[in-house]
Amino acid sequence: MAWIKFWASRWLLSAGRLEMTDTEKAVWFDLLAFAGESTKPGEIWYDNIENFSIRMMRKSDIIKGVLCGFNNSGKIVWAEEDNRIIIKNWDEFQSGKMVHCVDTIELMKNYHQDDGTTKCAKSGITHRIDKRRRDKRREETDTSSCPDAVERLFVFYEENMQTKIKRTPGRKQKFNLRKKLFTLDDLKRAVTNVSRSPFHMGQNDKGVKFNSIDLIIRSDENVEKYMNMAGKGKDDWMNKVKEGA
Repeated sequence: MAWIKFWASRWLLSAGRLEMTDTEKAVWFDLLAFAGESTKPGEIWYDNIENFSIRMMRKSDIIKGVLCGFNNSGKIVWAEEDNRIIIKNWDEFQSGKMVHCVDTIELMKNYHQDDGTTKCAKSGITHRIDKRRRDKRREETDTSSCPDAVERLFVFYEENMQTKIKRTPGRKQKFNLRKKLFTLDDLKRAVTNVSRSPFHMGQNDKGVKFNSIDLIIRSDENVEKYMNMAGKGKDDWMNKVKEGA
C-alpha cells in the first residue's frame, strides 16, 4: 500500500486552497493519490480520458476542464493526447524540502487597502505589492483560453450559488465575449462578490435575487462592476434594481 506526504500547513495557507472550487480540490487530492500509487511516483498514466474520468468519478468534460486549468496554472504537466499527467515538484514535496512558499500576495488579496498595500493578517506586517507584478502573474496563470474554461466557470457558479444551470449556447457565447477582456479568475471574482452580496442574493425590498450567470456576464461593464463591488453593503445597492442590478 502506497502512502504520500501531505504538508498540512502549506495546504491550509496556500492560495490554491482559497481559489480552487470544491470540485477542483476533490480532483487534486485524487490526482495526488493516483500519483502516489503509480509505479513511477508523481506520474499518472491512463488509456483514455473517458475511462480515467470514470476512475475519478467525474464527467469527462469536467475532468478535462480541471486538468486544463491545472496545466495552465503550473500544478501539472498534461496533454490529453499523451495519456499522462505529471505532478510538478513531486520529488521536492515528497522529500520534505519544500516547506515554504506561502503565497502572501494571493492569500491576502481580500485584505487589500486603498493605498495599494496588502496587510498580512498573520504577521501584522504590511507589504507593498507592485501592481505590475500582480498583472503579470495574472497573465501567466490565465486559464480563460482553455477550451473547457467555460465549464469551470459554470461549475464555480453552481457551487457558490447552490443551484444548477443549463449550458446553453447563449451563455457560452457570452463567456467567449467576456474572456477577450477578462481572465477566468476575474469572472470567478465577480461571481464570488455577487454571492456575498445580501442584496443580490434576495435580501432587498422586492425579495428578488439578482444573481443569475446571465446577469453577471451580460456585458463587460457588468463583470467590471461585480468584480469591484466587494465590501458593498446591502443599502449601497438598493438603487440598482432600475439599472438591472
